Amino acid sequence: MLRQEEIIIGQWRGGFDSPLASVCMRTYNLEKYVSQAIESILNQVTMFPYEIVIDDDNSTDGTQHIIGQYVEKYPRIIKANFHKKNMGTRRNFVRNLQNAKGKYIAPCDGDDYWTDILKLQKQVDFLEQNKQYAITYCPLDVLLEDGTIRKNLYNDRDLEVEQVQKYSLGTGICAACFRNVDIIKDYPVEYHCAPIDDMFLWPLIGAYGKAKYLPDISPSVYRYHSRGDFQGLSSPQRNKNIYLTFLALSIYFLRSNNLPLYRHFHKKAIRKSLVLHNRFYYIYNALVFEKNIKALRRMKKIFKGYIKTEISQKIKFIDNLRWVRWEYLNKK
Repeated sequence: MLRQEEIIIGQWRGGFDSPLASVCMRTYNLEKYVSQAIESILNQVTMFPYEIVIDDDNSTDGTQHIIGQYVEKYPRIIKANFHKKNMGTRRNFVRNLQNAKGKYIAPCDGDDYWTDILKLQKQVDFLEQNKQYAITYCPLDVLLEDGTIRKNLYNDRDLEVEQVQKYSLGTGICAACFRNVDIIKDYPVEYHCAPIDDMFLWPLIGAYGKAKYLPDISPSVYRYHSRGDFQGLSSPQRNKNIYLTFLALSIYFLRSNNLPLYRHFHKKAIRKSLVLHNRFYYIYNALVFEKNIKALRRMKKIFKGYIKTEISQKIKFIDNLRWVRWEYLNKK
């Protein structure tokens, strides 16, 4: 049973006008799941004030009505923004983070939920006491559409700064809590070209510190369903989105004059492009089965084809840069 707002606020030390943590939630047509997500956050037991920031991207089902009912009951905790036009996943993700007032941000999308009522308290406590860390994260379970729960699929170790920047967290964003650092307010314009939000986010946050895995927190639950932003895509489309995100990161780090990370992500983009266009199979066969000049000629043909495809992909990518140019000019 949910506690009333007065009881939740009564446990806080400090005024609720300046939350220490912000739980950021995005929603779009999630009427089946959003109640469970919101209630798992309202069940959090903390000694500090927190807010729930919800950005709904112009849902066409009953999602906004459900959120509105919770806002009426918890007006001092829940801050809901109902967009009049659909902004798209990427812009809604960044807008949601930028609406956070807290020192710390704990994302939980409207189709995920938390199971540990002390999750937020434990993660914030650790970050308050360990300034060298920028991120904490807990175990994560995956809930399939048929009700099956899969455990222990994600990363369960601490990460150094370089590991976070190069290889991401290796877990779902609903398991994380991180510092609300400056780059969130001044988010790189390259995000317009990065389809996978959290994959683009972690290298940015990783610049501010290490990541700590907290195994004593009960797992957060990442819901895997056909309407999900990533799960609902075909395998080729997923690979394409990963490729474009790596390419966006490489451009950001080149602009930032961070050449080691630029080279790292540029190389990953090339490798993913090879996977995307099914080149590895041919390269493997050429090297393993034809160890002679004929193999080299085949390799030349393969990479000629790769270069043509790569140019085509970059043309599409550059077309997306219109958003980057627009945002850059508006900032000036």
